[in-house]
Amino acid sequence: MTTASLRVMTMDQSRLMELLAPSTGRAGCTSLAGIIPAMLYTQPHDEEENPVLVRPLPCSYDQLFNKLLSTDFAPSSPSPSTLPPDLCKKVLSFLTVKKVKQEQVSATNCSSRDGIHPLSFSLVDSESSWWLSQPGSMPSGRGEQWVQYTLNRFQGNLQRLSAVSVTIPPMPQGPLSVREFCLQAFSFERGWHAVTPIFTVDNKTGWQRFCFDEIDVEEVRFVCLSNQMAEYLTNLKDNNAADQQLLAQLNRFESVGFFTVRFE
Repeated sequence: MTTASLRVMTMDQSRLMELLAPSTGRAGCTSLAGIIPAMLYTQPHDEEENPVLVRPLPCSYDQLFNKLLSTDFAPSSPSPSTLPPDLCKKVLSFLTVKKVKQEQVSATNCSSRDGIHPLSFSLVDSESSWWLSQPGSMPSGRGEQWVQYTLNRFQGNLQRLSAVSVTIPPMPQGPLSVREFCLQAFSFERGWHAVTPIFTVDNKTGWQRFCFDEIDVEEVRFVCLSNQMAEYLTNLKDNNAADQQLLAQLNRFESVGFFTVRFE
């Protein structure tokens, strides 16, 4: 094992910050910032399988890897002190993200459900299974009912997300289908908060795709804000407040759901 390998493997947080600082760090030791200037946000890579850098740089991931691989971290030392390939990849793993892959996504939690199908079925492209919130969870067809997804169940690290698609059963078969939704992500400063605009799902069959500014997240919540009946339920309840029998019938429309979601 080289000196540089040992140095990186045993560094504490302050040492890592020193290497990433804009200065050259200790005398005779090359700073990572000298190799990786101003790095910490994103740029897509031409090859889908490769990670993308976490800040726009005038180089590709491969070029950055080769630069790190060939850098002598102790130029004043009699013998070269370079990092082995595996350790270079480990260093770059903290500075890169990969695009989300649907097959790696897993459903982990939800606000409520009807219990008919497992939560994982919300990722299965089928019109014979679905996710549906529990009865009464969307008063007058409005509220916040959600399904939570981990975007990489194998590693649990950041994934690049730029689109979500959904399929629903349309009216009249699908009065409980989601109408308005957004995606939420978690941060310690803000808790769960919206990271996309509110999107509107049309009353039709087939996949509906919604694009947004790229975000890097580990988990997201698909948050349903209304169902396809919401607009009608409010008017019906306001105009028939004394008709208890009708109001009881309308209560069965106070949940929300969808067939499938897909992340890109």
